[in-house]
Amino acid sequence: MADALVLANSEAILLWSMSSRPTTVIAAILLLLGGGELNSLAIDPAAAAPPAQSCPSTITHSTSQAITPGSIACTNGTNHFDTSYWRAFNMATFTGSQQYNVTGVSFGIETCSSGNGLGQPVTVRLYTNSGGAFPGGTRTQIATKTITVMDQAQSVLNVPLTVSVPAGTSELVMEVFTPNGIAANNAFYIGSNAAAQTGPSYASSANCGNPTPTDTAALGRPDMHIVLNVHGNCGTATSAKALNISTRLRVEIGDNAMIGGFIITGNDPKTVVVRGIGPSLGSFGIGDVLADPVLELHGANGAVIFQNDNWRDAQAAQIQGTPYQPTDDRESVMLVTLPPEAYTAILTGKNQSTGVGLVEIYDNNQAANSQLANLSTRGFVQTDNNVMIGGFILGASSGNSRVAIRGIGPSLSQAGLKNVLADPTLELHDSNGVTLMANDNWQDDAASAAALSARGLALQDNLEAGIFTTLPPGAFTAILAGKDGGTGIGLVEVYNLQ
Repeated sequence: MADALVLANSEAILLWSMSSRPTTVIAAILLLLGGGELNSLAIDPAAAAPPAQSCPSTITHSTSQAITPGSIACTNGTNHFDTSYWRAFNMATFTGSQQYNVTGVSFGIETCSSGNGLGQPVTVRLYTNSGGAFPGGTRTQIATKTITVMDQAQSVLNVPLTVSVPAGTSELVMEVFTPNGIAANNAFYIGSNAAAQTGPSYASSANCGNPTPTDTAALGRPDMHIVLNVHGNCGTATSAKALNISTRLRVEIGDNAMIGGFIITGNDPKTVVVRGIGPSLGSFGIGDVLADPVLELHGANGAVIFQNDNWRDAQAAQIQGTPYQPTDDRESVMLVTLPPEAYTAILTGKNQSTGVGLVEIYDNNQAANSQLANLSTRGFVQTDNNVMIGGFILGASSGNSRVAIRGIGPSLSQAGLKNVLADPTLELHDSNGVTLMANDNWQDDAASAAALSARGLALQDNLEAGIFTTLPPGAFTAILAGKDGGTGIGLVEVYNLQ
């Protein structure tokens, strides 16, 4: 084994140890759940300390991106325990305290060796820090991404990650966290070099007696200058708009029909396409589909604005040949221009038939000074493929959007509904199916609960679920289910708060 550094406060078997992997470059194959690539960015060493009021495309304390031997990790002599690596960037120095729109991060890897050869998880987190210089102060997490990294050595990995750092932020903190690899026989050593740095490098591990980020010089490695970089640009990023919102659910009758609400905000009328889909879902392997959907659109006063059974019945000329044309003539479509207001789309089965259906709402006029701001769908939540699945697409801008998602059940009884979902759970997934966030009881996550409450979106029952997060442009899915297989009438709401 290579040289080991034993911390005074750690048990004898717990070591801040050096990598004993060969220093020759191992061919790198990257499997990234969130997407990633070998970093091809040419980083100017001068970017390590830009003058005030500049806006670098890369924020870094490293004057060199070379990865050389010399890193340590908290290990049992072979495999690592929970270990974090840190950098803190003074935003007044790097950006003149302007807003910084992060588009990605990158970090060095000295060696990454997994026990099964299938890679190991690494989590990247970004924080704002206030009230004192890091590692003091108060950190607030603003972004996180977990990736799986295959075995490799002496590389710099670029990870797409989007979030806006608010203007006036004192410090931006980046953490790379490697979870315990003992059971999986994983070993990971962060990439570093001995070239000049413009700020300290930090590491922490409770197993090695350092739960608080500690300067690597104090750990006996003054030349371990960790390579962590943040990429982006300055300025005000326009929030992404909701371009499409949709919900899939088993459609029943009476109170258990699918009822989808949406709100148009802004100043101009918005042209939208509303679709009710059933038969064509069978081509995606979904059984027991809604054989003949019927769609109604109601205004805020409850009046019926438009009704459609089969899409060819009324607006075939406007719909045929467009991306909105269904593959089955029994499916419903309507093309309507609506002023800013709240609307309700009700999907039922013709002649009281039942089955799995899909309601979709598309923004067909993105240039209008208005937007789709909210989707809410109520229906009977069952299990397996019959949970409630709400999808939404953010786009038309490169900026991030603040999004609130609520899963409601118990409080629906106040509206006179019976057999409500007793304990809703929520999951938020990205377009790759990766779970970004999950929540059972909305107050479990104190930060999310505070953000929801501050915006008037506090849940009425502690068993109801809530998520508040910031999302980049892209496609996302919110899944509402009952805890432990529970069923009942539930409501999922998605708010695009900008």
